[in-house]
Order: sequence, then structure tokens, then C-alpha cells
Amino acid sequence: MNIKTLAEVLKFIVNRCSNSSLQFSTSKSIELTAGVVASGGVTVQGVCIENIHSGESQWFEFIGGGIGIGAGVEVGVSFSTEDFPSTGSRILEHPFVWDVNFDDLVGLGHIFTLGSSVLGGQGLSIICFGESWSEPVSANAFLVMEGMTFGLSVGAGVMCYKGHWSKVDA
Repeated sequence: MNIKTLAEVLKFIVNRCSNSSLQFSTSKSIELTAGVVASGGVTVQGVCIENIHSGESQWFEFIGGGIGIGAGVEVGVSFSTEDFPSTGSRILEHPFVWDVNFDDLVGLGHIFTLGSSVLGGQGLSIICFGESWSEPVSANAFLVMEGMTFGLSVGAGVMCYKGHWSKVDA
């Protein structure tokens, strides 16, 4: 499946998703990339998700590697903490999954990021949780989030990370 087809399938699915009872609370991350135009990278990202009915919250951690394209210096480092400004959507349920809970968010996943950094920047991420076939279209749930990052380098790019989500203590 090529990138354009995958993007169209994801768009189709997300447009048919419904809001779950889970919502984004805050996030933190660290990302290391290398490459000038084509790049590779590794990331550790955390998101705190809250159940709007019970008030319970749970941290999830993603560890993954990926590829992308961008412009900037050869090696990039960016990070954010849970105190940095960030916003996110309610967790969107896959059209064929109902009543998503915390356990449905673990397992394989993807994070698609678009970011820029000039010693401080903005990032937009589409997050896929709990993929049964190791593909974004098979995710149980999706999250769209935006946040501020601090970069130790100057650049902008798009990355696709593949990795694993797990529950963690705060």
C-alpha cells in the first residue's frame, strides 16, 4: 500500500469515527532524528488519557522508530514535557470498535508527526492505538494532538513512527 492510498484510507476511517469517553489530558516526548532530506529517527512519547465519566486517568508510553522527510540540520533533537502547552481531541473510536477503554489503547501503533523547530516550535500528531494488523487502518482508536516542542536544532519535517504502546505509571 503506498503512502497516498494509506492517507486516503485513514481519512475515510477517521471521518467515520465517533468520540469515545476517553480524552487527551497532556503529553511529553523526546525525538531524535538524523538525515538531511530523507531522515530516520527514534522517539519515546507519553500521553495521559482521562475517562470523562469516571475521572480516572492513565499514562501511555510509545517507543518506536520511523522514517520521514524534512529540511534542516543533519541531526535533530526535540522534546516536550507535560508542562508544555498541548491540546488534543477526544479519543476517536474506529468505526468497527465500540466503547474503547484504556486496555484497547495498548499494543502496536503508529504516530504521524508534522513539526518545526527553531529552538521552540509546534508539532501536530495523529496517533493510532491498538493496531491488530500492525497497520494504522486496523487501529482501535485515534487521537489528534498539537503541542509545543523545544528543539536543540533548526528544522521542519514529517515523520512516521511505528512502535508499541504500553500503560505506565506517571
